Amino acid sequence: PTMACQVLIAPPRPGEPLPEVGDRMEVSGDTLAISSEVAKHVARCGGAALAIDYGLDGPSGDSVRGIRKHGFESILDDPGHVDISALVDFRAMKYVATVHNNVEATGPVGQGEFLRNLGMEARLAALIREVRDEAQAEELMAAFERLVSPEQMGTSYKVCAFGSKALFPMAGFE
Repeated sequence: PTMACQVLIAPPRPGEPLPEVGDRMEVSGDTLAISSEVAKHVARCGGAALAIDYGLDGPSGDSVRGIRKHGFESILDDPGHVDISALVDFRAMKYVATVHNNVEATGPVGQGEFLRNLGMEARLAALIREVRDEAQAEELMAAFERLVSPEQMGTSYKVCAFGSKALFPMAGFE
């Protein structure tokens, strides 16, 4: 990794190997700067921040991809019409956030686990009791499955939070 990557990435966990020359690492300086600014605000004013995206609890090395119409494409296939995306490094986000006094971080956990921990199944049951017909109930069930199912968004999307230490443990991460 370049010197910039060594400075920008979060330190490896105990027992984790250090990056070696030739390793690929994607580092988003903007993500780290924004996380730091939000954490600075949280340290000064209180509160919390919640990040939901697809990513890893550590750096990735080859996740840049094009996305169009909910599918993956080459970023070069149709420039200007394909969104460019990459995995979020939640560990680096937490690392820069917790440098600030009185800020703690948690996660990431899968989106499905997070939503279930918050009681999404009970909320779904309450909504289904109020629907007018079977089609509405099926729409609600399909939306629920899309958000929490491991085959859909339930594990590929992750949830991470940082906030004032007084707010911990945070709901959804138990």
